[in-house]
Amino acid sequence: MILNLGNNNKGQGMSNERLARLNAKTQSFTDTGGIFDGMTPQDIAASLAGLNPIEFFIVWRKEVNHKEHGQGYVMLWKNALFKIEEAGKLPKMKNRTMELFDRALDDYLFQYPCPQCNGQSVLILDNGQIHKCRSRNCHEGHAKRNDRTRARLMKVTPLVYSRQYKPAYAIISDYLTRTLPEAESAADRHIHRRGDWRD
Repeated sequence: MILNLGNNNKGQGMSNERLARLNAKTQSFTDTGGIFDGMTPQDIAASLAGLNPIEFFIVWRKEVNHKEHGQGYVMLWKNALFKIEEAGKLPKMKNRTMELFDRALDDYLFQYPCPQCNGQSVLILDNGQIHKCRSRNCHEGHAKRNDRTRARLMKVTPLVYSRQYKPAYAIISDYLTRTLPEAESAADRHIHRRGDWRD
């Protein structure tokens, strides 16, 4: 059964613990841009309160870029695993399914730096000239992995990856692509509603 994605007060414990660490002494988020543009750490903490675990997770990973495995991560992982098992596509090496999930999650979040520009989105030539990265797979310094790269990262041949892991990866990727944009939009609306008091 797919886990409930609605608000769950039981899931706020870990979120509140992290929110308590958001203060001017520990980290400044006022120059990060994104949905936190122009907000103080106190504004951010107040705005994040009330998000459900998956909404909190996607905001935390995309805006703060902190890889903590909280309740939102666990909910996404269990839902993805259920879909893989339901489709009968569980890899023979079951212990590597979570690794597939993490790769798909990083791919969705564009957390794989482009190898050509090393994640900088630009190339600095020897003469000092700066050019935009010309890799067709580069998106503002981030690149989507192809199957050959995923196989190399998992230390298997492309053929083994294609036969044993790609079907499960495709299910995970599809699930994340369907779930996370909605969660992100809901979080964005919630944060801006909570931030209206500042205007």
